[in-house]
Amino acid sequence: ATTTTTDTEFEFSSDPRRFRVLTAYCLCSACNSFLSMSMSPIAEAVGDEYHVSLAAVNGLVLSFMILYGPGTWLASQTIRSYGLGPSIQAGAVVNLLAAFLRWASLYYDHSSFPMLLFGTCISAMAQ
Repeated sequence: ATTTTTDTEFEFSSDPRRFRVLTAYCLCSACNSFLSMSMSPIAEAVGDEYHVSLAAVNGLVLSFMILYGPGTWLASQTIRSYGLGPSIQAGAVVNLLAAFLRWASLYYDHSSFPMLLFGTCISAMAQ
């Protein structure tokens, strides 16, 4: 005996949470892109403000590319363990912390380039 299937048995419905997670992911990605590229156009001004060389500022920008691999592995482990939604939420919180550290490095002490570098590395891992 053969069984026939109808199209109604395989109807797909979209989960409304999917679009909220997708929106959160897109916003986090946009914020992270801003954090990664914000120092490139003003490298000389950043160097003057933090009293570091242009090479140090370029190294700051390159930290995003260097830490992309380890951050991707960490993200895959987090998604596997906790799921996509909680992983994106954790990434958003870590990105917020990194942005705060980068901002605070300017007002904490004008020679606090290590604090700026640390915030940038945290943001790179959250990427």
